[in-house]
Amino acid sequence: MPGLKSKAGGFGAHMQPIFRLLQAKPSPQWGAREKGALRSAFANRQWTQCRLHSAGMASTKNCRLCVQLGYCTQDDPDPRHWGTLMHRIWTCPATESIRSKMVPAWLYAEVKRAMRLDGTMAPADLALYTRALVASPAAFLEPPPSHETFEWVHRPADGCVTGRVYVDGSRIDGEWFLAGMCARHGWAFAAYDDDGMLLAAAKGRPPAWADGIYGAELWGLFMAASEADPWAPLRVDCMSVQLGTQNGQEWAAAPNRCLARVWAPLSAALDDDPQRVVWMPAHCIQDAIGTKRLGNGELLSELDVKGNAFVDKLAKEAARFDRLPRAQLAGVRKLGEKLTAVAMWIGQATQLANAFPDPNGTGAGKQQLLRDSEALQGKRPRQQRQVGVVQLEHPAGISGLTTNERWEALHQRICAKEQAQPGRADVLLDAPSSLAILHAERVVSAGGMQEAGQRRGQKRTAPSRYTGNSTASWPQPQWNAHATACEAGLHQASLGCDSQHKWLRRTGPDAQGAGEQQLRDEEVQSDTEAVRRDLEELQASGLQVRWPRCQPLCRSAGGGSKGPARHAQPRASPCSPQPGRPVKADDAALDEELDELERSGLKVVR
Repeated sequence: MPGLKSKAGGFGAHMQPIFRLLQAKPSPQWGAREKGALRSAFANRQWTQCRLHSAGMASTKNCRLCVQLGYCTQDDPDPRHWGTLMHRIWTCPATESIRSKMVPAWLYAEVKRAMRLDGTMAPADLALYTRALVASPAAFLEPPPSHETFEWVHRPADGCVTGRVYVDGSRIDGEWFLAGMCARHGWAFAAYDDDGMLLAAAKGRPPAWADGIYGAELWGLFMAASEADPWAPLRVDCMSVQLGTQNGQEWAAAPNRCLARVWAPLSAALDDDPQRVVWMPAHCIQDAIGTKRLGNGELLSELDVKGNAFVDKLAKEAARFDRLPRAQLAGVRKLGEKLTAVAMWIGQATQLANAFPDPNGTGAGKQQLLRDSEALQGKRPRQQRQVGVVQLEHPAGISGLTTNERWEALHQRICAKEQAQPGRADVLLDAPSSLAILHAERVVSAGGMQEAGQRRGQKRTAPSRYTGNSTASWPQPQWNAHATACEAGLHQASLGCDSQHKWLRRTGPDAQGAGEQQLRDEEVQSDTEAVRRDLEELQASGLQVRWPRCQPLCRSAGGGSKGPARHAQPRASPCSPQPGRPVKADDAALDEELDELERSGLKVVR
């Protein structure tokens, strides 16, 4: 954004204080809710009342807290009450008492000085005080030198470093509020004989790519191993470096090894003698002599304490050689502290604006919370499902079935589901099964049957017309689905049974032979069992299934009702309207069928 543009560009926002604040331990004033609110405000995901109004999602710009607490009216034209980020965080009168307690006095005074008379700010100040966005100071700081240095403090007499060698690395100005932009590094080593006489000492700066205290320690050890004789013992106070020297050259030169440019030559300089490098405790006092132990088990000696303190002093001197001016260090430190305080209050104010305790609450029961914006209006309104009953026009000759209350209840329930999901006739039940598709394929419209996907039924021949006054065509998929339902004894009251059973009447001895009739009966039996299995699966899944049935398609004189009986002469279904005789719903027959289903082990809800 333009407010973050710096002199050179490419440095972005100052993020280190924000990251440290988000990773801080929770406290009563800074918890998970405040951290989430800071993330949202920092990413510009907060929809204030003014932003909602500009997007056409609210009728007024005024802060909802100010309106509800009586500081202004909904139609007040005063821009001081507009629900902007500036108003929410710094000027809202509803949160003034809390703000004066939680915001540091120096920060509050600085914000008031940066604010104009009309309550606005410069773009750079607005980004800082409302979203904790400020340009990184790295653009104005001198980067550390990229090349390494080597300086003899005490040159060895014979040009070779002998004796006991102590190594140390140092890092200064690496505090969190300096964001790692001002850090400088140095290294040093010193050699002593057994009498405590200084034989050699050197210091310098590691290369820029050997960053951190780990890199400084590693580079110092490499310099000492390169200058010392192959038998000189080496003492380091960085255990991670000492452990790395025990892993050999293959580990040191691995392609994925961090700082392999140092590890590989160091391992070669040690000549596979890792016992030369010994860890020792750092920065010990005189009381630790003879009590603490080194990595090889030896007790800490006075020479160890003296040598470690001397190389630590030299390493710090090398790091201070490239140190930034005090004014720049103070500026970066002040900016980090200021950004931390601003970001913390932004998170607290954002959380407070979205869950403000109602001061007018009675105190009884759950505490009422207020918001400073119409947050619910920012969401897309949820479409309400309108459940109604559609009265479908029955085909000619079928109106007699509606006199049965159970049939009519099933019919009304199916129509209600169809109405609740317009254009979704393929989903009428909660469980995906062939039964749901069976109902979907039997949707009836005023002009005839609607087209649906073909799921069940394979080979039957559908009649081309209704037998009544209707001239609508009967599509093959719907005909197949209904034929299967008829064979299972399942009917929907709005269907015309005379047309659907016409295929029975047009197949007889004169039209087809007994072999074809037997094949057709086997198809009927197979489809009937498939429908029964679908209904049993629905019941097993926890759904309550009603089993509406009409009288069986064909029944022998003394036979049961477990499937259609095979007859040499095909008959029309007893539920089919006969010419000159109205259809009558037989309650006794329906009860008989339901009783038979209960005796077979199925749960029937009447």
